[in-house]
Amino acid sequence: MRWPLLFVVVLSSLSLGCGGSGSDSSVSENDELSFGLFQPGVFSVGFSESYDITGSDAQGQTYSGRFSYQTQPETTFNGEVAIPVVQTLEFTNVQTGATSIGVGTEFYSVDANSVRLVGLTTDTVTITSATPVAVPLTAKVGQSGAVGTYLDNAGNARVGSWRLERGEGSTARYVTVVSTTDQSGNVIETSEFASVVDTSGNRQSAEVRINNVSLGVSLVLSGVKN
Repeated sequence: MRWPLLFVVVLSSLSLGCGGSGSDSSVSENDELSFGLFQPGVFSVGFSESYDITGSDAQGQTYSGRFSYQTQPETTFNGEVAIPVVQTLEFTNVQTGATSIGVGTEFYSVDANSVRLVGLTTDTVTITSATPVAVPLTAKVGQSGAVGTYLDNAGNARVGSWRLERGEGSTARYVTVVSTTDQSGNVIETSEFASVVDTSGNRQSAEVRINNVSLGVSLVLSGVKN
């Protein structure tokens, strides 16, 4: 079956905003480090990464599958030159054998010093307007900010945010969140993507959390990079 790409925007969301500080008063050596929020070479044609993932839903069903993405040649989106990054999430219900797949494309501006998430498409969703936030290249633990606001062809508003949390050793945990509301302002889904990153921006893991109110779906998938 085709799976609605609930996680789109959050998966490879590199978009960041103004920093803030965390509430934890204790001090870690990682707090002074700057972490790259772009994988080296991520905007070069042919760049790809994949993760083997497993997880479960709120009903106790278990899943296994793969998340991957690949950078494509420049194109035009929303009236400007952009770099497309194709994302694929496919997984199988271990109990039933049913397979689900979601494919989407995120489009990023081409300025390497001020990257913006211009918009996105799936087989059912196209962004009709967007207010993306420019991207700093690095962040420190405790910083957070906005990704942007996006209106899709169904009239739903998608608002993205990010934060950088403490990790173990010389790593941090980069988290992006998307909240989607319908035309009446009701929250219909929230999606979260988290990844362990090093100071150069290399990602070591992927964790996807999906809570779709309209479909009654609550799902967590995670795994390490191949």
